[in-house]
This record gives sequence, C-alpha cells and structure tokens, in this order.
Amino acid sequence: MPDYTALLTQISQTLAKPAEPWTAIAPLITFLAVVVAFSMPRISQWWIKSKLVPVVNPDPIKQTSGNSSIHVGRIIIKNEGKFKAVGVEASLEEIKDNSERDFFATPLWWTHGQIYEQGPATRDIHPDQLVGLDIFNYFPSDQATLFAFALDKDPEKSFKYTPDSFSKINLCETKLKIKLYQESGQTKEIYLAVDWKEKESSPKLLEITEKQYNQDS
Repeated sequence: MPDYTALLTQISQTLAKPAEPWTAIAPLITFLAVVVAFSMPRISQWWIKSKLVPVVNPDPIKQTSGNSSIHVGRIIIKNEGKFKAVGVEASLEEIKDNSERDFFATPLWWTHGQIYEQGPATRDIHPDQLVGLDIFNYFPSDQATLFAFALDKDPEKSFKYTPDSFSKINLCETKLKIKLYQESGQTKEIYLAVDWKEKESSPKLLEITEKQYNQDS
C-alpha cells in the first residue's frame, strides 16, 4: 500500500519553498497516478459491464444414452454486452411450490460443465456467446424430476449427492428465483416456473416476471 502521508508531506514541504515551486510536480504526479491506479478497478465496474439475457424454451431437450433417457430443462443465456462476463455462477436462490421444504441457495449446472476448469458451477461468457444452463432433469423411467445442481464434475455423482427432499421437484407449478453472480460484482435475477402436470410426461419450463413470482399461486 503506498504511503499517502509521506507523499502529501513531501508535496506540502516543496510547495512551502518559494524558490522551488516546480519541484512539487514530480511527487504530485506520482500521488495522482497512485490514486487513479487504485480507483480504476472500482470505477471501471460502473461502465465495463456484460449484458446477460435469458432465452427460455418451454420444451425440454431429450437425450439418450444406451437404454436410458433423460429430458433436460435448459435455458440459453446470451451475452449481448461488449465485455466478457467473468466467473459467472448461476445460483438457485428460492423455490416456491406446494410444500414447505428446507432449502438453501445452490449452484446450477452449466451445460457440459464437466469440461470447464473452474467446474460445472462457474464459467466465463464472451460477447455474443450463447451458453446453456440446465435447470432440471426428468427421468422417464422413474417418472422423477430433479434440479440440475452442480455439486460435482461428474453429473451422476452430482445428482446422487442431493437427497430427494432437497432436489426433487413436486408435481405442481414450481416457481424459481435464479441469480447470476459475476466476479466483478454484477448480478442479474431470472424468474422461471417449472410446470409439471403429469408424471408420465416431462415438465414445461416458462419464463415469468418478478411480479408473477411474488404472486400467490
């Protein structure tokens, strides 16, 4: 940390000498340069921003592996800004459904998150880049729907680590509040609804407003 007191003392002493007024320029420039250097990271956060915009497809994506299949409820997020979004984590902050459950904020799984060095919960998003964020997984064989929480690089282990009482989605309309966190401190809230009416079919994923989220079902 620069010694601001010493710099200011040097400037004051130099200015106090009438014969040498211009010798204060060097320490003054040094002082101003240090102040600007330490202020720039905070100032830049006001104007260097990304713009993350969600695109919601109501129908889940069907994936098969051998004899098993899974339906993935996924949203697409596009960075429409001019700057890269660094270290973005999508956290499921709140749930509203037909039950009372113990819940705490948990990161969601970025599509193909196992390939990222930072892990499935965190990634960068470049300008104009489209990325996928998995919200839920529906398993037709079990007629069960679980949140796509990112708790391990291996998706199968990640799902096993979450008990049903915590990760299971009920047969009803479930409202979700998701918050995107960036390394810069920039955040964005997304509101969704998982509409699941029949166990034999996969849920629908709908985008809702903050007002709709706060309305009683």
